[in-house]
Amino acid sequence: MVNGKSLSINNISSNLNFGKCIESKAKVAAKKLGILNKVRRYFTPGQRLALYQAQVRTSMVYCSYLWDGSAKYQLEALDSVDRRARRIIGDNSLTQAKLHSLQHRRNVACLSVFYRIHFGECAQELHNLVPPSPFYHRTARHRERWHP
Repeated sequence: MVNGKSLSINNISSNLNFGKCIESKAKVAAKKLGILNKVRRYFTPGQRLALYQAQVRTSMVYCSYLWDGSAKYQLEALDSVDRRARRIIGDNSLTQAKLHSLQHRRNVACLSVFYRIHFGECAQELHNLVPPSPFYHRTARHRERWHP
């Protein structure tokens, strides 16, 4: 879709400040997490983890590479929801083994996008924006001067 609502990025300011966008994502995630908290007694920690990953966390990491460079205080809203979810899940060993931090997820997403752009696994128009790497051929012309 073309409109901003399809990506849920309609709260971006003209200077590419993602503060309002991050805040709205954190609010939506907190509401979903509140529902999970209300029904937590009906599920095991493993089931709560699966519900969190499927219903809440996906909304927090979708297109996260866009706002990865935002100020730390803005990203703290999402990290706060993640910490609350870990308390609701209730099993530290399970969350440590199965959940990476949101910062880790953002880093992996950024590297993945960079890889795709660099190696041309994206739209040709986007790939053409990246200047080619200069390649210098090594010659042995001055070899005698350095190695007697």
